[in-house]
Amino acid sequence: MSRRWALGFVRLFVVAISTGLAACQQSEQDRARDAAARAQLEARDRASAVVRSLETPRDSGRLLYDRPVDLSYANLRLTRPDLARLDSTRRR
Repeated sequence: MSRRWALGFVRLFVVAISTGLAACQQSEQDRARDAAARAQLEARDRASAVVRSLETPRDSGRLLYDRPVDLSYANLRLTRPDLARLDSTRRR
């Protein structure tokens, strides 16, 4: 009798586990709906101004840097002669 009871208990346990696992599975429609919602959120995030400002330009294959500012006296004389003292022997 106890062997019969144990076999019945095992069958009941297997049926309960199988039913539980079947209930936890997502349907294909649910997966498709979740994937579409996730894609929509990612597209919205990609379109934000912050993300676009951080993207690397796609037209060149390298990082782009601004030219360094030339702080030399020679450049000052070329670009702003009014600030450069051309004749240092004479005081203004």
